[in-house]
Amino acid sequence: MGNRQGKLIYQGAFGSLTLPHYYVRRPTKEDIWRVIRSRELFRLILSAIWLIIAGLLCSWTQSKSDERWVLHAPNQDPRASPPLYDSLWDVSPYLENKLYLTDVFVMGLLGVTVVCMLFFVAPSWVKRAIIFRRIFWIMGSLYWYRALTLTVTTLPATHNDCAPVITQGFSFGEALKASIDMIFGGVKACTDNIFSGHTMFLMTCVFQWRMYCRFRPFAWIVYAVALVGILLIDFTRLHYTVDIVLAMFITWGAYTIYFACLNIAVQRLQFDGHLRGHYDSPMGHPEARWDKYNAEFQDIIYIPRMLNSGLVASIAYLDGLDLRWNEETAQALRQDHQDLQKQRDRSESQIPLHQPSADMSGVSSMLIMFQLRGIQSLGKHERILLYGTVIWTIYIAHTRLIFAPDLTSNMIKMWHSLLHRVLVAKARTARTRGSEPEFRSRWTRLIQ
Repeated sequence: MGNRQGKLIYQGAFGSLTLPHYYVRRPTKEDIWRVIRSRELFRLILSAIWLIIAGLLCSWTQSKSDERWVLHAPNQDPRASPPLYDSLWDVSPYLENKLYLTDVFVMGLLGVTVVCMLFFVAPSWVKRAIIFRRIFWIMGSLYWYRALTLTVTTLPATHNDCAPVITQGFSFGEALKASIDMIFGGVKACTDNIFSGHTMFLMTCVFQWRMYCRFRPFAWIVYAVALVGILLIDFTRLHYTVDIVLAMFITWGAYTIYFACLNIAVQRLQFDGHLRGHYDSPMGHPEARWDKYNAEFQDIIYIPRMLNSGLVASIAYLDGLDLRWNEETAQALRQDHQDLQKQRDRSESQIPLHQPSADMSGVSSMLIMFQLRGIQSLGKHERILLYGTVIWTIYIAHTRLIFAPDLTSNMIKMWHSLLHRVLVAKARTARTRGSEPEFRSRWTRLIQ
């Protein structure tokens, strides 16, 4: 009996769910759970739960901080506890009763960022899930850290006429409602300090536009709006200046650590794939090969005991790197490396007179290996063509995911083919003049 195809029971934006042919019974909850938990959607839901719990916890700690502030104030009168001295307040204007302006800027920029990331920036629903999953994980972690700072230290309110949020004696439902109101700005806590949540949201929006927007003018507009919002936070006395400064650097540090760990994980996967491409053999032992890989990796990076190695592995999982990086991806990278090495060896031995494969990887590899020390030996028209190829390739790298991929791919093929024809014609001319070694050295400098 021939192999039977699996039964497709779900097909959507986040992938497909196919049961093998040997499932003749109705799938159980364990079967569905095993498949779903390895998909993008599960990671997205998990990150959303992480953010919601952290936000509610942070709001609860805000109310408890207000209660401690009232309890330890002189005669339990919050108005008798003056604000801390802030040097920037002495030179900045005070916008009294204008706290709503900060909410307008923060919520407005947040809404625009969410809409643009959903419908205009990300090319697919999987990419959108990746973007928002990263936001949820990082923002949730920042909320947990902010809840910790509010728990250990209580700073006085920034103005004396603040009404503290007291949830003591509230039922669970009333306390939950008050926490939700504080999240969306309906209720203002007095001692919601240490580092600014409004600035944290503004910096998060800035980082999204910085990383994912390919149109720089839009990003610069977002930077300007975020700067105005940060100044309004200080001018309205919503937070101390130190709260704003700490929020900017803590948010920047969180994003830097997250993507640095992700980059380390990708580099380790690439390094392992590179070594497997060189050392794999049918007779090799997996554990012995892994010891060799790890020894060579440590010789290069020299970190005998990797700092936060568990954090790197955790972020790689939370980001879904294991879903995007599989054996097929590693095999494709090894094949590209081997093809590139063969092309380099062939180019060093003879002038290629055949038509090369005109794809994006070929053009990128040629431009990356191109060294400026060989540009002086090329003719005027060759230089113009090379400069045009470089500029066009950089432009395509920024816009090919926005515009039609087929059109940009055809333009890349046209430029690559034209460059190859010019160099081949130059080679034939050089042969007739008896200067073939000279041109061969030019070609070698071009592709190395």
